[in-house]
Amino acid sequence: MTKIILVEQDPVLRGIMRSSLEHAGHDVVAVAKARDALRCRAAGVVADLIIADISRRGASTIDYTDALIGHAGDIPVLGIAPAVRADVVATKNDRNATFGVTDVLTKPFSVQMLRDTVGRMIRPRVSV
Repeated sequence: MTKIILVEQDPVLRGIMRSSLEHAGHDVVAVAKARDALRCRAAGVVADLIIADISRRGASTIDYTDALIGHAGDIPVLGIAPAVRADVVATKNDRNATFGVTDVLTKPFSVQMLRDTVGRMIRPRVSV
């Protein structure tokens, strides 16, 4: 089973995303803030994918999100951004590659779009 760390401030959207991903067979750790996800990682949570809201609200959110993505290593990161943040979406191949985001999903998106994107991004763990 793949493990996903989901960071989304909106509790309703976080619940829908978590439920949808769990229904698709993923183990999901869902938190409201990037700092909570950092705590999970520090506590030893190993993830196959990080999904994080990258809409960048407030200085502390930017710092924590940057830190979370910066510590992702080779774990793919799916950024979630509202369509009104065209600057984030339009430059995803340039700026986000440097920022550490593997792909961007723009809000609003369907449950199927989320599942399809996650399915493409998950890499199976190699057992030793």
